[in-house]
Amino acid sequence: MNEQEIKLEKVKKSCRIAKNVTRVFLIILLVAVGIMIFASLACVGYKDEINKGATQEYGYDFEADFSEASRALEMSSGLLTVRFDTQTDLESGNIAGAVVKVLACAACLCLVMGIVFGLLFSIFKTLENGESPFSAQILKKLKTMFIVITVIMGLFMGVGLAIICGLVLWCIYCILDYGCVLQRDVDETL
Repeated sequence: MNEQEIKLEKVKKSCRIAKNVTRVFLIILLVAVGIMIFASLACVGYKDEINKGATQEYGYDFEADFSEASRALEMSSGLLTVRFDTQTDLESGNIAGAVVKVLACAACLCLVMGIVFGLLFSIFKTLENGESPFSAQILKKLKTMFIVITVIMGLFMGVGLAIICGLVLWCIYCILDYGCVLQRDVDETL
């Protein structure tokens, strides 16, 4: 084997490992989303029992614990402002409603992370099975993932950070695009 083949095998091996790790995280995130949806539905279905049983007479201060969670959910950053008013639910005795809101927010976050991990899994799988890491198919998937990451950064982290992230990812994309051109030239000369 020449040096190029050895390097390509190393790339494929690292992509196989990264694909498997990404698959594990993707499964964990999807299971977490399923559990949160199931728990939310259970809270809605058993809200009377939950609200009745979750009183301060048992020595547990739900209002103090969930008001901490509601402060985290009221934070706004970027273009997206998420505000779940769990405090109103707690004051009215709707503990189940507050729990559902917290679970819904966490499920949405896990779902967004799952989308990114799904794109990563797809890229690593294509890299593992391809002849070269510099192909139009890989570039198309990377561009999609870079756009998704930049949009997510804009929504959750702020426009300024999204612009910086977008510029860095665009530079990486341009470098890889140049690698594709060089790969094509090498393939045509052979």
